[in-house]
Amino acid sequence: MEKIYLKPSVQEILHPGAGKEGSSDLFSYDFESDPSKRKFGNLYLVGNIQGEGSVDGADASYAINLVASLAKREYYAHPDSDPKESFANALKKINDVIEEFFKNKNTRINIGIFTIAGEHIFISKLGKFKIVLSRDEKNIDILNNVALFDKVETQEKEFSNIVSGKIHEGDRILAFYPARSLTSRERTIKAALAKSSPEQFTEKINGLKGKEDFQCAAFHITIEKTKEEVPTYVPPQPQELKPDLEVTLATQDETEEKKPDGTETPKDQVKTKKKSVVKEPPEEVPHIIPSEFSLGRKQNPAVKLLRGIRFNSLSSGRNAAVLGLGLVVVLGLAFFAKSFVLTSPEERQFNAMLEEAEGNLKLAKSKASQNDILGARTLLLTSIATIAADARTDSGSVRNEIYSALDQIDQAVEASPVSVDSLPPKVAADESLLETEWEKIRAGSRGISDAKDVALYENNVYVLSENTISKIAEASAPKSVSTTWLKDPLVSQARHIAVDGNVFVISDSGALVSYFKGKKETESQTYLTPSSDTILLTSKDSTSLYLVHRVLGRIHVVNKANGSLEKTLKLGTMEPLLNVTLGENKIFFSTPDARIWMVGL
Repeated sequence: MEKIYLKPSVQEILHPGAGKEGSSDLFSYDFESDPSKRKFGNLYLVGNIQGEGSVDGADASYAINLVASLAKREYYAHPDSDPKESFANALKKINDVIEEFFKNKNTRINIGIFTIAGEHIFISKLGKFKIVLSRDEKNIDILNNVALFDKVETQEKEFSNIVSGKIHEGDRILAFYPARSLTSRERTIKAALAKSSPEQFTEKINGLKGKEDFQCAAFHITIEKTKEEVPTYVPPQPQELKPDLEVTLATQDETEEKKPDGTETPKDQVKTKKKSVVKEPPEEVPHIIPSEFSLGRKQNPAVKLLRGIRFNSLSSGRNAAVLGLGLVVVLGLAFFAKSFVLTSPEERQFNAMLEEAEGNLKLAKSKASQNDILGARTLLLTSIATIAADARTDSGSVRNEIYSALDQIDQAVEASPVSVDSLPPKVAADESLLETEWEKIRAGSRGISDAKDVALYENNVYVLSENTISKIAEASAPKSVSTTWLKDPLVSQARHIAVDGNVFVISDSGALVSYFKGKKETESQTYLTPSSDTILLTSKDSTSLYLVHRVLGRIHVVNKANGSLEKTLKLGTMEPLLNVTLGENKIFFSTPDARIWMVGL
């Protein structure tokens, strides 16, 4: 069976121009591969920022990245909501977080946000933004067409209105920041949108980039129907009536017809009536093996052995030996039955896992007593990973012992995270910029194919790759490029990077190396075990590095100078940590329920 639905096909058109009207950028997101979020469709943002200024140390140019990051996170955060409700909630969260940016009178921000979910479109804007719909070779100004599109005021803040309506197959949408170079040609552009093909239209816009100071940030979207194969449920078919299930039923009246004179009709002349009925299959009877059963009961080999012993002759050594052997056999069979016959495969697997965890715990304690901290920690983390998914009571005591041993090695202390409404502007801006850089790296626009981790320092992004470190100077600038920063060889098995003026790299084996101006400065051993579940953070004014274990909910505080572990903060949450970022003496993280938490350092 085929499912037919509307799907937008998007082309991004971005030309920065000479920068006289500030900087512009485009962001688009979709979760087509995630069935739980597919109904939310695609999310788009067109942004422009002009002027200079900062808020709490954050460059105001981060605002566009920040809004895009928040819009994506909040819009797709609640799969049970409907798209319009999620869109309204995302706008509310954006208003709460970036309100401080709009108090700076030297900065002008223009942003258009819209989403296309199925046949519905929802739009909101701040400042200058235009969105044109081309349908049946006619252009419609969506934001000002009250006949086709509804406008609802949601709140008295920056993003205060939502315009909504329906789209059709074949519709074409042009969403753009109305820079002077576009508004002066708007009539020509709209005519081309209505009359030319999507390819011709994009070529026409791109052909204008040779003009002096041509600036354009636009989405050109075509609405198309697409088909998706959906597995068809085939109900089980009833069995055909087989010939051998047809039987003839004859009653006394049907077969023993008598003549009027009272004599019986000969058998060969009797006409019987046939009825087709379903004959039930005979009940399956287990096949009995004569050698194993006597009088319907299975002969136990141990019982057979004991029956051969004359109990009145136990005084003889031979019979006593036979009896002892018989008891051993019986006990052995009982143990075998308990371990392999009466125990399910899942139970045997659980017992083996528990036994392995107990063995690792004993070995870890031995290694810790011999000052092999790295080996002990590795064994304990392996045991936790093995036993964590099993919540059976039998594993509770072993699990507690493992965590207790890990607490002792980690110098762990309890910490109490506090729920907060939003991230501080500077923290949110840094998170947004790093997320944007990751997207550019994955898209290949930074020319880095094997990136493993990124870190931000004073608007410069440092990228850790397999064999080197690259630097993207002034990453938020439209024309920023990446260059190789590292001059000395990179530590082997490098896992994470953090920057405070010096660049710190930690390896899978726990080695911590610092670099300055591309050259190696120091190397020390942390005895920690970084992995894909950890993240390394630091700041310019901190004397520590923070290795955050997102699955275990632990923050290792490491001395920058010598790599020693100062303490470990236990966050007391069983949920994984998401979007971990560092603020001033605080670490912020989110959880799968879309809540944001803060813990003091």
